[in-house]
Amino acid sequence: MNCLFKSKRTLSAALCGLAFLTGCSDVNLDANENVIVEELSSSSHKQNTGSSGQIEAESSSELNEAESSSSEKSKIESSTDSIPETIGTSSSSEISLQDYSSSSNDVVSSSSGELVAEKLYDMEVRSYQYEFGGLDFLQLRIVNNEEFILDSVELRLYAKAKPEEIKVVAGVDDKIGSCPLLVDADICQAYDENGFNQPCLGKNGEYADASMRGAMREVVPLPLTNSYDPVTGESVWVITVPLASAVINSKSSMRLDVGFSYGIYANDWCETLRQPAKKRFLIPNEKDWSWMPHSADVDGIDYVGMPQEDKDYGDVADVPINPYVAVYRNNVRIWGNPPKL
Repeated sequence: MNCLFKSKRTLSAALCGLAFLTGCSDVNLDANENVIVEELSSSSHKQNTGSSGQIEAESSSELNEAESSSSEKSKIESSTDSIPETIGTSSSSEISLQDYSSSSNDVVSSSSGELVAEKLYDMEVRSYQYEFGGLDFLQLRIVNNEEFILDSVELRLYAKAKPEEIKVVAGVDDKIGSCPLLVDADICQAYDENGFNQPCLGKNGEYADASMRGAMREVVPLPLTNSYDPVTGESVWVITVPLASAVINSKSSMRLDVGFSYGIYANDWCETLRQPAKKRFLIPNEKDWSWMPHSADVDGIDYVGMPQEDKDYGDVADVPINPYVAVYRNNVRIWGNPPKL
């Protein structure tokens, strides 16, 4: 099917992709920029370093519970040529004071002044990697043990990468840009408490695939503040996986298979070319936070690391819980452990 693009500029080629977009997201990226600073507020993500020669970044995301819709905006303007070791005010956590929505009823302030979730949800995420068609895929099994429906949810994966492996590059002079790594939904199935499955749906019973895939094509990976390693040239990047309008019913679960691929970038949208992403996730993995092994002594919870299995392994066997995939609802962390920097 043909993709419908709302363009501010004339494209040099017609793109093939999705017919559904969930909102329009403005992302202006300078090809020489190497850092994006992420900051969350109750209704948007915004940053401003406030000095010349540094970057100004803005990302907004609103998740409406009543209509189960999802949209995100990112806007970046930069004049920097290298990644400074420190940007912003982040201290020892993923994003200091901005991890959680300050207007949420589930948020309190800790003695250190950082906002923390008062209660994490009764849920879990299990994950494993597989390869299909030369591309890296993840199967994510999200289990909702709560007594209420989970909506407005996004998963956040964390991985180390160099900018050329992961950062979206806008086209110059009306030329198409590139997406070194984009996330695309491949399979989404909802399972009820009795194990019966059906396609993922929204609150009103509508199919959620189109909204989910559209949201994933619009979101861009962002590096965490203070994560740049001058020795390797890598930063820790957030790879967001929005569930958009899809909901997970009480005492139910979702199987979500996502693929990582290389694609083109135009009109605030990544379109996959079904080629391997520039960033590959090798198994065993010793450096990517959501993939690598962890010990309780260092990171709080033991984890053996992301296994690699056959595509449908999770349907017939148990997969380890992965506590290093973080889950957010309306920008409030409800489960999982992001990196501590």
